[in-house]
Amino acid sequence: MANVQHLKRRIKTAKNIKQITKAMEMVAASKMRRAQSQALSSRPYSRKMQATLSTIATLAGEAQHALLETHDEGNEVIVLVSTDKSLAGSLNTNLFRGTDEYIKDNFSNKPDSIIVGQKARQFVRSYKYKLIAEFTNIPDPVSFSDSLAISKLITDGFVNKEYQTVHIVYMDFVSTLIQKIRGFKLLPLSTDWETIVESPEEAMNIVSPEKTTYV
Repeated sequence: MANVQHLKRRIKTAKNIKQITKAMEMVAASKMRRAQSQALSSRPYSRKMQATLSTIATLAGEAQHALLETHDEGNEVIVLVSTDKSLAGSLNTNLFRGTDEYIKDNFSNKPDSIIVGQKARQFVRSYKYKLIAEFTNIPDPVSFSDSLAISKLITDGFVNKEYQTVHIVYMDFVSTLIQKIRGFKLLPLSTDWETIVESPEEAMNIVSPEKTTYV
């Protein structure tokens, strides 16, 4: 009789866990749809903004604005964007592996770091990079006001010549199952024609083949 009662309790416990898991799944799915919608809806604006800034930088020249000016003072900085929590699959692992390769290809010395997301702190500590600032637990969905503190830190540091260059590395959303690492120089603003156009095919019509890059 005791075994039957124990078995019934086990069954009831399993049913409760199933209900809790189902509720968590529904919440996670809702958050995923919202994040996906935000990523896809903001992408055309961000890409067009980057192209517009590149056009302005190309036509204006370094003397027109402090964010266009190149200088040798200050340290090189990388902004690394990760998640705050776990349960993100291999996203952070791929991000850190790609970031390591990006740093080797684009920096002669160890850059200082600004992190967005708690998981990036692990990468910075393991490679012993100097941590300038960290931004964690940013509200979801992200609003423009949430990014102001980050952008002000970056632009003020560059204008005051505390930062020589500023790069950013993050995982670019392709689909629910696919995210690709993306890294590029934020400051000084790029004057490369490749960043003005929206596809490699367009770039081939503007620049010579040896200068064409594929992102």
